[in-house]
Formats: sequence, C-alpha cells, structure tokens
Amino acid sequence: YVTDDRVFLLGSPHSLDGEIFEYLFASGTTNTVVAAPSGGVVIAQMGFDETTGTWYGSSEAARRVFSYHQPTNAWVAEFLYPNMAGGHMDGMEVVTDPNTGIAYVYVSDMTSDYLGQYVRERGGSWRQVNLFEYQGTGDHVEGMGFGCLNHFWITSGSPSGVDDVLYEIGGGDLSKYTEPYVPPR
Repeated sequence: YVTDDRVFLLGSPHSLDGEIFEYLFASGTTNTVVAAPSGGVVIAQMGFDETTGTWYGSSEAARRVFSYHQPTNAWVAEFLYPNMAGGHMDGMEVVTDPNTGIAYVYVSDMTSDYLGQYVRERGGSWRQVNLFEYQGTGDHVEGMGFGCLNHFWITSGSPSGVDDVLYEIGGGDLSKYTEPYVPPR
C-alpha cells in the first residue's frame, strides 16, 4: 500500500508474525505499524481500507481474509471464499468505490481468471457482490495491486522467471466500482 510519502509492506516473503511495516521516503527509515501475533496464520497479502482505517491480510492456502483489530492487537478472521479454479489464493486488494464510499475487498486465486468482490454488511457479515471474469494469461497470479488508471495490476510468473508478465484488469462492469462517474455532456 503506497501513499505520497511512504510505502507499507509485509515481511518478506510472508509475514509470519502478522507484521506490517512502513518505509518513509524522506528519511529512509522503516517502522513497524502493526505487530500483532498472527495466531499461526501466515499473512501473505495485505490491503488497507482508507474509509475505516482497517488493515486486511490474507492467507494463501486457506483462502481466508483477516482484519487487524487494533484494540486487541490481533488478526481477526473475516471471511472465507470458495475455490475459483485456482491452486490457492494469491491476490487481495481493498478498493473504495469513488462514487459511493463503500470499501470492497477483492480476491483472486493463483491460477484462475476471476476477481471476487466482497463487502461487509451492516451486521458484520460478508457477502460476495460480484465475480468478475477476466482474460488472463493462464500464468500464476503472484500478486495483485490497484492504482494507475483505476485498474488492477497483476503480476504473473513462472518458476524459472523467464515468462514473468504484468497485466492490467479494468473497465467494463468492474469500472462501476473503481472509476469516478463522469456524467454525459
């Protein structure tokens, strides 16, 4: 997760201790932002809900999304999602709809061509809102982010590193939740 003056990241390659760090560009220093016991869960992906100030993390193998609960300094299980034809989970991002202010958690499996879109209901339960199909490369998803052009950016790679690819997902039905509405003239 990146802001104008810092980048937030997990320990490499995964956060075994549920830690999130920030690297400050101006000073070149790194600080621990979240130091919560993960309860044996490996946090492999992370996202931030700007609306509520909530950190989310996810576990590859379990297809489970967690949130960091600051008052108890603990990672709390939020929801599981079903297999989307992938080997395991390898992508998660939190994106706030610029038109409604609603934050959605997006998830992707390692070898699928789907983005699952989830929202927290008023009672605290989670609901899948959409399942977006995209034309992928058939390669393994090895990370997912959101940003430039209001699109998702997915890294894809092979064990040898020879066929690594960066591809872009956006537009269409997905744009209703990620791009600001521009009224017709």
